Amino acid sequence: MIDGATREVEACCSWAARFGVEGVGEGVVWQPRAEHFGDSELLFKSKGERHQVVVRARVAKRTPLDPELIASVEAFVAYAVTDPRLAQGLDYLAEHGMEVEMRSLGVFLEWLAGDIRREHASELEHSGLEWKQVARPVTERAKSWFRDAMSH
Repeated sequence: MIDGATREVEACCSWAARFGVEGVGEGVVWQPRAEHFGDSELLFKSKGERHQVVVRARVAKRTPLDPELIASVEAFVAYAVTDPRLAQGLDYLAEHGMEVEMRSLGVFLEWLAGDIRREHASELEHSGLEWKQVARPVTERAKSWFRDAMSH
């Protein structure tokens, strides 16, 4: 159901079509019904392959994502801390009038941690990992990438 709806939106965004705009849709935001309706902690987004910010898009064609695949911390970091996601963090800084410099690193890391925790809570849960197990390696990878971005 989720994959089918996401593929349909990616092929043609029904929301944009209401305004006479044709094109690729990014994905679908899902929310619970009934008693949990409106609970933002239960919202999640399914994205089409063209908008993935994790490695899953390339892996999913061969094998479905298995929680064992991301059971280790290193595998989770490789899965979730991708260059496109890190680049989104730089966009976040720019949107808030901040430069790519060391004094912006804390804001960058805070945004990244929040984004990963929001987008990948279920993967962490299913893999048996907790945020405290991956937080430091995520931060280390992000700091290294950020330092490289400062030099370019």
